[in-house]
Amino acid sequence: PEYHLAADTNACVNLLGYFSFLESKPTPSLKTMTTLTEDDGFELPESQAGGSILKQLSIFCDPELDPEFWNLVEADNQLCVELGSARLSQFKDAVTRIFLGRDCPILGTLDTSIQFWPKADISKEESGPENEASAEPDDQSEV
Repeated sequence: PEYHLAADTNACVNLLGYFSFLESKPTPSLKTMTTLTEDDGFELPESQAGGSILKQLSIFCDPELDPEFWNLVEADNQLCVELGSARLSQFKDAVTRIFLGRDCPILGTLDTSIQFWPKADISKEESGPENEASAEPDDQSEV
């Protein structure tokens, strides 16, 4: 399956901070956040029809995993991304590219992938501060 993830500036900063934490503290960790959906103005370009937009994103990283480990698990309208250290680096680079407004990278394998989108490129309408959505961590953001 193909999944889509849109991120605004707040979500990118939140994720980049989390990735820096993971790089500095090699310990198993899980972060869960609410994602942008159609209700928040997330609309896929017509050329990208198909794929799933889920309401929650969880990122699990464990330094004991093979560095190239990559797994996507979907359950209850949530996507859990399980990463090894090399894949974590690729995910961090993808979020950095979104933050800088660059191209929309695709991460994953032929079987499962995530397409990243900067929110500004996919919004239905211009959004003001009242329409901004971000991926804020829930109360259980790190385990």
